[in-house]
Amino acid sequence: MGVKRIALNENDRIQLYIREVRERCLKSFLDVIIAYLLFIKPSWGYEIIAKIYGKLHILLSPGVVYPLLHSMEKKGLVKKERLERKEIYSLTEEGKKWLKQMLDASSYENVEFLHRYIQATAHESLEDWGEAAVEEHL
Repeated sequence: MGVKRIALNENDRIQLYIREVRERCLKSFLDVIIAYLLFIKPSWGYEIIAKIYGKLHILLSPGVVYPLLHSMEKKGLVKKERLERKEIYSLTEEGKKWLKQMLDASSYENVEFLHRYIQATAHESLEDWGEAAVEEHL
């Protein structure tokens, strides 16, 4: 008795490959995406997971998001406050400077890649995430 394997057709194999590439790209830019979301609105970990899933249809595990939040906190980019039973993360002034650098003209190529990636994967642009709000605050 072994594991029964299901034969995938070509289209299913392509879709699985595309999903894997999307997840890898997302994880490469996850710190920037989280910083951006926290810039717009302080949030708790599960809310961040839900927002990313709602926008990109990729479900991240808490085991991916929380260690990154803790790393960002150690670097001084985010801070957390306890509110009722939730730990609310927000962007620090240092985090805002870092995010601005990431979105600055000096890193235009990276931002353009991220912009194209989000458009390709979510069929929407950064404007839909609230780009006007970013420019208003930066």
